[in-house]
Amino acid sequence: MGSLSQEISHISMLSDLISFDTRVAPTVAVWQISNTFKSQPDLPGMLIIDDKQLIGIIPRDKCFEQLGRPYGVELFRNRPVIELYNRLGIQPLVLPYDCRVDEAVQTALTRKHHQLYDPVVMQREDGQYAMIDMHTLLTAQNELLRKSNNVIQKQAEISLSLSTTLHLQEVVRLILQHIAEMVPYDWAVIITEKDGEVDYSLSCGLPAEIDIRQIHAVYKEQSLYAQLFREKRPVLIPEIQASPPLPTSATGTTLSSWLCIPLIHASNTLGILTLARTGSEETIHPEKTGAFRTTNNGKNHSFSQAELDLLMNLQSTFTIAIRNAQLYSQVQESSLKDTLTNINNRRGFFEFAQREIANASSTGQLLCALMIDIDHFKKINDAYGHAVGDQVIRAVARECNKVIRQSDLLGRYGGEEFVILLPSSDLETARRVAERIRSDIEALVIAIDGVYIRVSVSIGLAQQTSVGSPLDDLLNRADQALYAAKYLGRNRVVVWDEALQFHLENDLLQDTKNNLLMNTYHNQSQKRLDSTVLEETIEGWAKALELRDRETEGHGQRVARLTVELAKRLNIPEEERIHIQRGALLHDIGKIAIPDNILFKPGKLTEEEWAIMRKHPFYAYELLAPIAQLRPAIDIPYCHHELWNGSGYPRGLKGEEIPLSARIFTVIDVWDALRSDRCYRPAWETEKIFAYLQDGAGKLFDPRVVQEFFALLKDLDITNGGIGEHPFFYLNRQTTLLRAPWHNR
Repeated sequence: MGSLSQEISHISMLSDLISFDTRVAPTVAVWQISNTFKSQPDLPGMLIIDDKQLIGIIPRDKCFEQLGRPYGVELFRNRPVIELYNRLGIQPLVLPYDCRVDEAVQTALTRKHHQLYDPVVMQREDGQYAMIDMHTLLTAQNELLRKSNNVIQKQAEISLSLSTTLHLQEVVRLILQHIAEMVPYDWAVIITEKDGEVDYSLSCGLPAEIDIRQIHAVYKEQSLYAQLFREKRPVLIPEIQASPPLPTSATGTTLSSWLCIPLIHASNTLGILTLARTGSEETIHPEKTGAFRTTNNGKNHSFSQAELDLLMNLQSTFTIAIRNAQLYSQVQESSLKDTLTNINNRRGFFEFAQREIANASSTGQLLCALMIDIDHFKKINDAYGHAVGDQVIRAVARECNKVIRQSDLLGRYGGEEFVILLPSSDLETARRVAERIRSDIEALVIAIDGVYIRVSVSIGLAQQTSVGSPLDDLLNRADQALYAAKYLGRNRVVVWDEALQFHLENDLLQDTKNNLLMNTYHNQSQKRLDSTVLEETIEGWAKALELRDRETEGHGQRVARLTVELAKRLNIPEEERIHIQRGALLHDIGKIAIPDNILFKPGKLTEEEWAIMRKHPFYAYELLAPIAQLRPAIDIPYCHHELWNGSGYPRGLKGEEIPLSARIFTVIDVWDALRSDRCYRPAWETEKIFAYLQDGAGKLFDPRVVQEFFALLKDLDITNGGIGEHPFFYLNRQTTLLRAPWHNR
């Protein structure tokens, strides 16, 4: 076993210590025990036993002290031991064999001063008695303190190690590695759950052919599952003699000892950790090690309660690391998803497409790609507004998803443009898919708030010219075919071929008015789409925050739109308003680093918890500052809790020291918070909110910003109701957790 496992291998009870059971009858002469003491220098005392009944104890030092007094030898040498015992007036301290060492020391040190260093009497499991020297007892306690310090140091090392990565696979691998150093095992499994099914798993030591999902299924069939997942209690089976918790068919091995620990986070069981030992028993001869007597009693290959206790102490460390990795994974996944359609955004499409390119190259297959564009989409936005346009984009994405296979890759390539990658499809199969998408969308009637809209799409189709050819070449050809489809009248599918490329390159397909299109169309489209990558990433992060806390849904979009409007009113240039919008959307991004038990605490935060909560602007700064394109947007996430009179945080900025964008956002954030219903108070009336902001002007808020904000609301005609109907606020009216009455966490 590893060194730390050896450190904790003893349960630290009196029965683990070196003891002496030398005994005499009450009638034995004193000279006999004196001789015994002289021949056994380590013997701390002598038990007086009469017919298995403990009468008392003669401590070694007390015996020689009494005999060393004037006439002591003459008086007691030939007298029975019981007379010497009565003269000493000693009341022995008797403790059970399973008394903990630290408790025994505490009890022994409460004795009278003249008895402090007398041996302690231990009653064994069989009812017999033995003595433990106080020096042995104190040495054992010192060893335990040293071992505890080693365990604490190891826990710190583990926490530091797990903090170096946020990738779930690496976190779980490190956990199993650290456990092996502390509590050796033959195989181990970590399983995380989602909706009752395996979400992620990693094993160490199991045969490669074993399916961990089978192990999970066995858990669910047994009562162990209820104990682990519902009762949240660990299971320890030191010796498996009858029916094992997991059959050999599930693990490929025969178990000899087994333990399982639920991984609990915020009262929820995220998963389970299972360790097993399968080898045969070893023989360790009893030996003296310091104050302890080490013996395995034939069970050294069994997990001990001490090992389970150690892992339970580390359970929260493991679980927090896993939970942080899961949140990071969710953020990463959200950054690859288009928040409007919930399909891959452009970044996500390219990331997954590279894998498909590699797979196709290894199998010698050609890929096909479809570029899809909604016809006359600008007219829809102009006629009905962007909200309706968004609904149309969602509907088209849904129709595309209905037609393609699970192995196909769908992404939103740009505003109203989609891309589909079709692995293992020949050109004719891809053409049928494209035609099915086109015809289904043509027949679709989209009903939005009493408005019925029909749209069509143009589709360009291309196939790789050779196995392993670059993805950009494939998409360029599909884009050329898409242009041809739109030029030829829209609502059609065009397949790229060399003849089409010849016509495009020689301006034979377009008239003079469009003769530069093929030289510029793709480059312009590429430039336009590249500019959306950052916005998609920002939207992904904002969506990730909403997924973490549903109460914030829609809040970021609402305050961002109104912040931009107020910035425009204050004559802030358009190029700066772009950064203001980004900063408003990401104003709470720093809260991703705040622990759930603080961020979602229903009651009042303690001072220590508030100190952690007030760090989220710093976390936002650390996250955004390294990203050059987001650095101009950092003022709102970093400074939106600063107040006009300097009472805010994190830096206590005052007046115009606070960036103007942050001063604007603070007013709007407060306004949006107070007009929302909360569990502990209803939404405020509009007049009450205006009065609060007016009273705070020059104290908490920039007075000029408050004045312009009032004017903006009046111009937007939302000061007297109708808030939910205004295009700025068509999203769900919810907001963040607030504090007395608006100061959110």
